[in-house]
Amino acid sequence: MSRRAGAKSLYLVIAIGLALAPSGTDAADRLTGRARVIDGDTIEIAGTHIRLWGIDAPELNQICQAGPSAITRPSGGITNAGRPYRCGRDAAAAMLQLTRGRTIRCEPRDRDRYGRVVAVCRNEIVDLDTALVRLGWAVDFTRYSHGHYRAEEEAARLARLGIWSGDFDMPQAWRREHRNGRIGESRRPMSRDSWLNPGDRSASPCRKTALPSRRLNSPPRGA
Repeated sequence: MSRRAGAKSLYLVIAIGLALAPSGTDAADRLTGRARVIDGDTIEIAGTHIRLWGIDAPELNQICQAGPSAITRPSGGITNAGRPYRCGRDAAAAMLQLTRGRTIRCEPRDRDRYGRVVAVCRNEIVDLDTALVRLGWAVDFTRYSHGHYRAEEEAARLARLGIWSGDFDMPQAWRREHRNGRIGESRRPMSRDSWLNPGDRSASPCRKTALPSRRLNSPPRGA
């Protein structure tokens, strides 16, 4: 099975499950409800910003580079081999696919430096944290997860799904290089059209980075 066919199969399984699952909202729980997507690892439910626990997704403005094969992007369209693309927007689009029109339930674990709830979240059938890593649009944030999502990350890496299909900077490394422009506590949910724009050709090339073997040692910086 090709990498593209494998990715489509994973999305199909998730899509079928979402279509069959019941909808509903528990108004008594402020961490249960319809989610608005802020970026690839942050959502908002009823005014509460929630950072997904144990994973790290590309920043919204982050640029990655496609590998030797063209990739079909969750934000729409196809990026040709070797071309830069907005992987942060694709991570957000993947989050949108998992949350759109569904009831999301979050189990709080902590609060981060910006006062956001850090939680494990799921829709009616799938853990969002696990799904995003397995689809290749987030990585295991080992300092906090202690390797909880290592198996899903390795599976995505071997299948070259999502960001693993080409070259990318680890999200925390990208944040360090773009620290002045990153203010996590001031972010607002974006409209769907903000990242689902297959005609976008304004991406600038990323710094090519070999697929790394690494340990993530600094705390999440806001997203």
